[in-house]
Amino acid sequence: MKIIKKNKIGAISAAILLSATAMLSGAAGSASAATTALPSCPGDSICLYWSSYYADGIKYFYGGIRQYQNYYFTGEGGDINNNIASAKNREGDYDVLEYQYFDYTGWSFKIWSFGTVDSWGAREGYSDWSTLPDTRKNQFSSHEFY
Repeated sequence: MKIIKKNKIGAISAAILLSATAMLSGAAGSASAATTALPSCPGDSICLYWSSYYADGIKYFYGGIRQYQNYYFTGEGGDINNNIASAKNREGDYDVLEYQYFDYTGWSFKIWSFGTVDSWGAREGYSDWSTLPDTRKNQFSSHEFY
């Protein structure tokens, strides 16, 4: 039987400790990355997204908003006014009208109850998004439930 000297045991213990520390710090990095994920779209709300496919930035509301100015996406995207690329209506009893201008004016766009729309034309439920001219896509400044 070979005898291991104390300094070799100390070196082995230190190596194991360093490996464990590296693994734990990697796990902590993963946990912090997970906390920066976008929140899910809650029920009874309208969720507006900065990117297509319901990604990158989100802002949700539980009622009508007369003016999107001074509201900002969580995540990427900045100001939501005229920067919406996809939307989900999670309100079960009401449809949503998205409007071109503040105070529910200009042309409007309908999203049915539990409907989702995307600037690429993907949709569940009725929407006219795919029929909008490119100059009007993403150009929303207010919404109301009705």
